[in-house]
Amino acid sequence: MAPNSKQNGKLRLLGYGVAIAATIGTAAWLSWKSYVEENERKKVLESKQFRSRCIIVSKSIADIDDIEWATILHSPTVVVVVAPSVEFPDAASKVDSSDLYKVIHCETIAGVWACVKSLKKDELVVNSTDFTDGIPGDIARYAKHITDVQERDDITAVLAM
Repeated sequence: MAPNSKQNGKLRLLGYGVAIAATIGTAAWLSWKSYVEENERKKVLESKQFRSRCIIVSKSIADIDDIEWATILHSPTVVVVVAPSVEFPDAASKVDSSDLYKVIHCETIAGVWACVKSLKKDELVVNSTDFTDGIPGDIARYAKHITDVQERDDITAVLAM
């Protein structure tokens, strides 16, 4: 009877070990799956969040006729800063008067950059070639992402987003 009970004890111990290993494995898998799903959920939420934008209307951007300023300004997260000696496009006459407060006209280049700094938007859309000194180095501290658009197609594509 002694050898039989010894085998039963070993089998019972082996069974407990397998059960514990299966439980730990299942718990680890569920934890990993939960972590992956949470990361995916966060990515989806981040992509759907509104990004606040500051668009600097310089000469090259103002000269493009097919930009839908009424649609752009209707977004609650967009502000347009008009550079000095630039006429805001004629298409802007179609802009709803309740959205015109989002258009800031600046008289100096320093005023443009001061507006950008105080607005602190997520994205700054600018054509740096229109400014002789380019984009000041410290602007990156005030805008999370700077989109420097220089080609006509790039400008219309970025502003349509």
